[in-house]
Amino acid sequence: MNIKRFGDDFKELRHILTANAPVGLAWDSILMKDEDHNSGVLRAHYFGLRKIFSGWQAERDPKTQLPVGDLSGIEQHYRELSHRFGYQVSAEQAIDEFGYQLMQQKPNEALATFRRNAELYPDSANVYNSLGDCYEALGEPELAKQNISKSIELAARANSPQVSDFKEHLQRLTSGKR
Repeated sequence: MNIKRFGDDFKELRHILTANAPVGLAWDSILMKDEDHNSGVLRAHYFGLRKIFSGWQAERDPKTQLPVGDLSGIEQHYRELSHRFGYQVSAEQAIDEFGYQLMQQKPNEALATFRRNAELYPDSANVYNSLGDCYEALGEPELAKQNISKSIELAARANSPQVSDFKEHLQRLTSGKR
């Protein structure tokens, strides 16, 4: 009688995959000695998702925590993700976050970043609200009001729950309260 030791099947499967994996198949394996066939499922799903989505986050400069390559680096990263996954992966949130990171120290770059986000995502209410925030911070209340009004229009059209937040933002700006 041939009795296999724990892990022999694992090693055999790993050997087969290493020798015969189809081109483009992303795979990895982890031997979880403290799990059995049933208890390892949750951890296997977690590790599998980590493998599939590795590189999802844009690389950041360790000193500044800003995305490597700034705005162009973000756009390039999301183009690569879109190509890799075969569908358009939106960079809107990452660009928005980057704009807010720039607002205190580099307001003109922040403005350019928010404008680019509006150019890329013209149907997003959030990008116009953020652009309004930036104009407000730059002391341009009329441009801020115009962009926040556009965010309200787009949010209302999309039945977004954010419409009330955008209306409050416009009301605060119109009343002169900060």
